[in-house]
Amino acid sequence: MSLDPTLFDHLLAAVLVGVLPWEGVRAWRRLRGALEGGDAGARIRTYRRAILKLWSLAGILLVGWFTLGRGLPELGLADPSGWVSWAILGGAGLLTAFQFGQVRALRDHPEALDGVRKQLDRLRPMLPSTARELRWFFGVGLTAGITEELLFRGFLLAYLAAFVGVWPAVVLSSLAFGMGHLYQGGPGSVLKTGIIGLVLAILYVASGQLWAPILLHVVIDVSSGWAAYLAAEADATPADAVGGAAG
Repeated sequence: MSLDPTLFDHLLAAVLVGVLPWEGVRAWRRLRGALEGGDAGARIRTYRRAILKLWSLAGILLVGWFTLGRGLPELGLADPSGWVSWAILGGAGLLTAFQFGQVRALRDHPEALDGVRKQLDRLRPMLPSTARELRWFFGVGLTAGITEELLFRGFLLAYLAAFVGVWPAVVLSSLAFGMGHLYQGGPGSVLKTGIIGLVLAILYVASGQLWAPILLHVVIDVSSGWAAYLAAEADATPADAVGGAAG
């Protein structure tokens, strides 16, 4: 879970730590400005850009990784082996089923959507409010779950471990992951996202594979967008229509 750093590694790490956070802030401001100007297609364009950006970075990582003679197992994409790996992967599967069940149940418990609105209010400009936006957001969630785990856990953690050791690298890569989400609300958001990254990094180190962190990352992103869409859908439904349907 460490590597012999090359110029390629230094440059990619610099992009992840020094460029990505500020590019995210710039994209956030651009999105908010477009929405305030009444641009109905702004969210989908932002989703498309995010998908392209993340897959481009992941593609650069993979090309450089293979060019340097490294394999997928060194990037965290090894086959699960041992009871710990299987237990972590199985637990991630159970959490996935539970989380999606919870979100699906929101449709039958409108009062629970108030908590969703409060929890996600700061992120509302970037969250889907139409069925078409939701489909694109699912693409963003799937993309982020795969590519950010490859970049921050698979690559950056190994890169940092070459200088400071595995466990300090776990903390530092999680901080970098949090900084990558600076646009979501300043230091508080960095801390919250960094803690999520820390949990995912610990699962990676414990299991030796990225499969469980990828699955959980996808679930977190997709379920947040889905819950936000259900809240927006409920807000767009007239109260008298709801009452009439109930009657």
